[in-house]
Amino acid sequence: MYVDCATLTKLLLKHLGILGVVWGLFLCNAAVVLCTPITKESPTGTSLHIIDSNGSGKIVATIPIHRSGDMRYFVTGIGRLERDATYLSFPVKLVFSRASGTYLAFIAVTIWKVDGTQVGQIPASDVKGPWVFLDLADGEYRIDVVKDNDIKTRTNVEVITGQQQTLFFRWP
Repeated sequence: MYVDCATLTKLLLKHLGILGVVWGLFLCNAAVVLCTPITKESPTGTSLHIIDSNGSGKIVATIPIHRSGDMRYFVTGIGRLERDATYLSFPVKLVFSRASGTYLAFIAVTIWKVDGTQVGQIPASDVKGPWVFLDLADGEYRIDVVKDNDIKTRTNVEVITGQQQTLFFRWP
């Protein structure tokens, strides 16, 4: 059963008073999950729709899903709505930031198989947000990212179906 945030708060307040609301929000992890906007892939597989968490089912934002070679990817993380949403289980999430924690965008990304075969390339101009989700087949990869001629590499990135990993790339 889906209950939106406003309804959950009203029910807790009505039946348990303000302490019920506090208890529900702090002790019940489900309250956080239910209040999180969700994403749903479009029937064509070319975009993600962010669905409002108020129970209306309304699409409040759309994020394109791109393709490079056999790899699909999408870029997100701009603004609170995108950072709060729950996303598809693409197996690799890249996060770009400064050492201070400030998010970065416009990072070029290249993905390679361990045998040196290029799997996909994402131009910096396409990376308009700090998070990039990669839909890669099972296997082992190397990921190169470039910001202002500063190359950072992750080797031995093992992708396993059903498991998502987050890789953080930080610049000074």
